[in-house]
Amino acid sequence: MSILRIACRAVASGSILAALVAAASLRAESPAEQRVIEAIKSPDLSVVHLWAPWCSNCQAELKSGGWAKIVKDNPQVKFYFVSIWNDGGDGSGHSHIRLAKLDEAGQATKVSFVTSGTNDEIQPALSADSALHIAYYQISSDASGNGQLDVLVSNSNTGSNNGNANNGNGFTVQRVTSQSFPGVFNVPQFDPLVAAAYMGDYIANVSDGDHQYIAWGDNRDIVTNFLWPGGRHDPDVFFARQ
Repeated sequence: MSILRIACRAVASGSILAALVAAASLRAESPAEQRVIEAIKSPDLSVVHLWAPWCSNCQAELKSGGWAKIVKDNPQVKFYFVSIWNDGGDGSGHSHIRLAKLDEAGQATKVSFVTSGTNDEIQPALSADSALHIAYYQISSDASGNGQLDVLVSNSNTGSNNGNANNGNGFTVQRVTSQSFPGVFNVPQFDPLVAAAYMGDYIANVSDGDHQYIAWGDNRDIVTNFLWPGGRHDPDVFFARQ
């Protein structure tokens, strides 16, 4: 089965739609739309669109019918529109990851929680191949308020879970980070010549069908210098291939 992945934040390397990353929108007669039309002529094709309701590019795609015409004109193609976010809507008082299946008009047809429990999960990053892969930060519960962070990835079940924990929601969970790290307060910034304030709290996740490539902000390393003789946690960017 051929799988076409479309993402507003990232798309797998080598994808036929790599040129769509950060594209302004899908407009009639645009080169981007022509690529989609050509791609969906392939037999046994599934299109997985990672859709973000807050994204102006995604919103533009739904104007004047958006994807509806493409879906209608290509009944042999399986289209999947999915969106991911974190909120506390389960009533637990904790932030958890939520996954929605959407129709071609951007309306949610099925919404479910991917995570649960007494920890908090934030900032999910979604990729897809024959399965869905959701990377996110998990903040451990700590009565003192000094919870530690880790990066985890939840993979939709397609068979064997390779020994990883099953969270009971149709996903297996795998730890990405090899070491937990603290959050860092950096207002004012450690180096105001670089930026007034920052924290490498963004996260990215792409898949090429064989591996996932995940990047995230990580504060495990400690820097000691004349400005910080007692040491301070350094906001860095880490990378892992799963």
